[in-house]
Amino acid sequence: MLRLGASVDAESTAPTNSSANGDDGLGGNDEDGVLMPTSLTPGSVVVIPVSVYNNTGSNAYLTAWIDFNNDGILSDALVSAGGERLALELTTPSNGSQTNYDISFTVPYGLTAGTARGARFRLSNAPNQASIGAGCLGEVEDYVVSINAPASDMGDFSGFPDAASAMVTTLRLGDLIDVESVSTRNSTATGDDQSNLDDEDGVSVPTTMEIAGNSEIIVTTTNMTGAMAYLNVWIDFNGDGVLVAGERVAADTLITSGGASVVKTIPVTVPSNVLPGTVGVRARLTSVANPGPDGMDGNGEVEDYVTTLVCGTMFVVPASLPDGRQGTPYSETLSVWGGVAPYTYQLTSGALPAGLTLSTGGVVSGTPSNPSTTVYEITATDVNGCSTLMSGSITVHLLSPIGIGNQVFIDSNENGIDDVGEGVAGVTVELYGYNQTPGVSAPLRVVTTGSDGGYFFEALDAGTYIVHIPATEFGVGHPLYSLVSIQEGLAGDDDVGEDGINVEDASLSGISSGFVSVGLGYAPTELTGETGIGSDGDDDVDAAVDLTVDFGFQSPVGIGNLVFVDQDNNGVFDMGEGVEGVTVELYQSDQIPGVDQAIRVTQTDIDGKYYFGYLPSGSYQVFIPASEFGIGGLLEGMFSLPGATANGDDDVGENGIDEAVPSITGIRSAAVTLAGDQAPVNGSGETGGFATMDDSDDNNGDLTIDFGFRVSDPNAVGIGNLVFVDYDGSGTFEPGEGVGYVTVKLFRSGDDPLVDQAVAVMQTTDEGYYYFGGLTAGSYFVYIPASEFQLDGPLQGMESLPGSGGDFGLDDDFDENGVDAVNPALTGVFSDVIALAPDAEPIDVFGEQGQGTEQDIADDNNSDLTVDLGFYAPVAVGNLVFYDQNGNGVGDVGEGVEGVTVEIFPSGANPHFDENSGAATTDANGFYRITGLAPGDYFLHVSDLEFVGGGALQGAFSVPGVSSGDDDLGEDGIDEPNPTFFGVSTGVFSLAPGTAATGIAESGLAGSSDDDNDSSVDLTFDLGFTGVVSVGNRLFVDTNRNGLDDDNAQLSGALVELFAADGETPVADATGSPVASQLTDGSGFYSFANLLAGTYVVRVTPPTDYLPTTYGGDPDNDVDHDSNAQMVPGNV
Repeated sequence: MLRLGASVDAESTAPTNSSANGDDGLGGNDEDGVLMPTSLTPGSVVVIPVSVYNNTGSNAYLTAWIDFNNDGILSDALVSAGGERLALELTTPSNGSQTNYDISFTVPYGLTAGTARGARFRLSNAPNQASIGAGCLGEVEDYVVSINAPASDMGDFSGFPDAASAMVTTLRLGDLIDVESVSTRNSTATGDDQSNLDDEDGVSVPTTMEIAGNSEIIVTTTNMTGAMAYLNVWIDFNGDGVLVAGERVAADTLITSGGASVVKTIPVTVPSNVLPGTVGVRARLTSVANPGPDGMDGNGEVEDYVTTLVCGTMFVVPASLPDGRQGTPYSETLSVWGGVAPYTYQLTSGALPAGLTLSTGGVVSGTPSNPSTTVYEITATDVNGCSTLMSGSITVHLLSPIGIGNQVFIDSNENGIDDVGEGVAGVTVELYGYNQTPGVSAPLRVVTTGSDGGYFFEALDAGTYIVHIPATEFGVGHPLYSLVSIQEGLAGDDDVGEDGINVEDASLSGISSGFVSVGLGYAPTELTGETGIGSDGDDDVDAAVDLTVDFGFQSPVGIGNLVFVDQDNNGVFDMGEGVEGVTVELYQSDQIPGVDQAIRVTQTDIDGKYYFGYLPSGSYQVFIPASEFGIGGLLEGMFSLPGATANGDDDVGENGIDEAVPSITGIRSAAVTLAGDQAPVNGSGETGGFATMDDSDDNNGDLTIDFGFRVSDPNAVGIGNLVFVDYDGSGTFEPGEGVGYVTVKLFRSGDDPLVDQAVAVMQTTDEGYYYFGGLTAGSYFVYIPASEFQLDGPLQGMESLPGSGGDFGLDDDFDENGVDAVNPALTGVFSDVIALAPDAEPIDVFGEQGQGTEQDIADDNNSDLTVDLGFYAPVAVGNLVFYDQNGNGVGDVGEGVEGVTVEIFPSGANPHFDENSGAATTDANGFYRITGLAPGDYFLHVSDLEFVGGGALQGAFSVPGVSSGDDDLGEDGIDEPNPTFFGVSTGVFSLAPGTAATGIAESGLAGSSDDDNDSSVDLTFDLGFTGVVSVGNRLFVDTNRNGLDDDNAQLSGALVELFAADGETPVADATGSPVASQLTDGSGFYSFANLLAGTYVVRVTPPTDYLPTTYGGDPDNDVDHDSNAQMVPGNV
């Protein structure tokens, strides 16, 4: 027996009907084997129980179908594969008992709701039976079932396959959910929004997303199921309708139970290789993990959206094309910010100037042929078709004559300028704008020096630039390897200096010029400084081209050596005495250490050594700052060893210039000159500790600048202060008069400085100070050797100020202490002997009141800072004593008076009683010169003896008036009516070096005779003299009216007066007495005698009824008998 259920009957014909109950009334109702549900819901999982009986002795086979599409044909494919067969064929063994089976399947989506869907269950003794036909044992039972409207939520974007989940209110996206029996898809993903409720409220998708950009999708979820749920989101980036793994932007994001309206932010990075356009977005919240992007998956909700992929921000760099220059090669490479490379470029509107083209790769190049302005539009398109527009205008300017150049040279002879043959070929030179950073920004131009070292940037716009030699040129194998920039000239051409601004290591930063401004009409020319090598190369456009920007280089030099503490007090360095970690600073000689910015800073090593290398030739100072001597400093409480050795190494002495309070002032060396191949070498000058350190280039490194220190002795004494030149003639020191780098030696009383060893030696500081500290009590004197007064010495030609202050503790505001020497260039100059004793030296409030006295403030009464040595540069005065024979008031050739003694006196002196400061006697031409004078205020004097019997000026008087200027303008003698008693003097004048009249200001006779020392010799002080004269003659009556005195008719008793040349000013005679008016005598004569030479006016008041006769002419015409009278308005 083989049956479904408990009973079975046989039919000869098929009793079919639309309700599948035709067999139920025939021979008994044997349709009892299947517990068939009355309805099915799409998407639901259904279990149908089936009861089977088999005692045939063989296996039987159970198969089931439902005609879901209601077409009357049962598809044999499984439901899960889109067919209508509910499950695989079930094998039922023969066991002789009623056996129950469950057939389980998921009702497909997309079914039309309704009734009378046929269902067939077939039990056969043969496998693989179709849903129809006969030929085997078994039973067939048919049923009908209705299809319910599905309780599911579905996607609504037509670009995707269907996706659905069973709707449950406890698992949803957003707040709303509705049921779809069939999908309502459309191209805008709004089909579900328009059916039933608009439940597409759980996902916020941006309307646009930038390609290769970042965005966000906001999802609101509710999970109250009691189990974990899963959120998945896909974006169809490539728009092909197939959602693949790479388009899944949220993968099984866990949504825990118990949360209502929980917001999840899904970050989205849009790939760079996608095209612009509208694409679909699908979000699924499901009760099952890893759902596919389509199909039925568990409980939950599906929401579809669309977004538009758009091009991101793009723009072309630069924003516009720079202008060009006619005939000048042009190249500008465009690039794009944003988008996805590669890019293509196309001129889409307008035009480029003639001679320029645009490549598809974005290079605008060529040589503009004509001046013009054109408008263009260039479109740049990326690999995804995104594009951006660059538009503007480009102007081609006329070929500019403006340029910058000139030389890159190696200063082989170290004269600081470029000489023929020193140019360096093959050096790369770059040009930058004033607002660019050389070596970092892109250069505007790049050129290479020619065989003569010349470079040139042509056709420039007017503006300000920087010329730069890049760091690579100083690397191995390049033309400037291991060289340093010489000291900057920074003005003028290469025959004056060079323009490279020095840096510590050019191989790191390169060398730049300062700002160079060029433009039409204001570049330097041959007349304004363009005078170096190749300066004539721009003469056709000289004022538009600057050929003065030069770069000079040399092999580096260096300076070093030791900082030590003289522990055994032997005055020199011994091994083990070096001090590690001391800060040492380097300055140029014209800087102020501790005030100006150091050019280099280093610290001593474990042996006390320091070294500054890679320097250009020049003059330097080494300095240990005050902080090293302060509290906590490595040299706290230390003082410099007495003196400062000018020559020799640390086995001879040391170089620190003594200071009384190094914790305030620091300690410096004297100026040290470094030059190529001129440094002391090992065994010859470089003989101290670690002298071999620079043996690889010995004569370019000076290892003799050492600093030795010792602990302060409370009883030590010191002596110092100033060496100065009294430039203003005040006799005392004034600020700015100190003389630097003067060698000063200290000796004990009784020593012979030409034979004995000095206690200490040093050079004065820039300001002229010297100091010897750490001395034992005793008597000392300071000595400046003769060499300092000789050729090229700092005191060349100087003489000691008169007098010597002695050991009285008076400072430079009162006296100086140099013992006068007849010839300092032979003997040098000594100070007075100064006794030094602890606690007995002058202090700031008593005696020590001049300049620099604060230097010993820490131990004031142990140092005498009043020992000053003052000097003066001799000045001179001269020129002419003359007798004004032609009465023109100035000196003329041949008028000089020989043998007149001219004396000079200090201001305030009485020439009749005080001693003069100098005198000279006029030569055969009347010239005099008084030399060897100290600066000061003076007056000249000609003694009364010159005006009496036998004197060269007997009977002479000073030419009236005093005139400024030289003898071609007047003379300087103050008018003295009684020179026979008082002589004649000039006014007070000042003499000082560098201030005397020169050139056209010294324009009189022999004015050029002092040109070898013009500004210190004043040749404008002239003394002019004249004899006494008279004027007169006769008043006559012109009876025949011919204008001549030929009638012998005199006019007596007429008033005659004498006036100065203005006809108004009364005059005095040679003795200073007023000249009185006269009446003509009986013969009509008058006479004014004893007058000084000059110009006068005679005024006549004739008697009543007399008028002047015919005017006879100039009264100076030396014609007698004519009438010289004129009518003058206001006079009779």
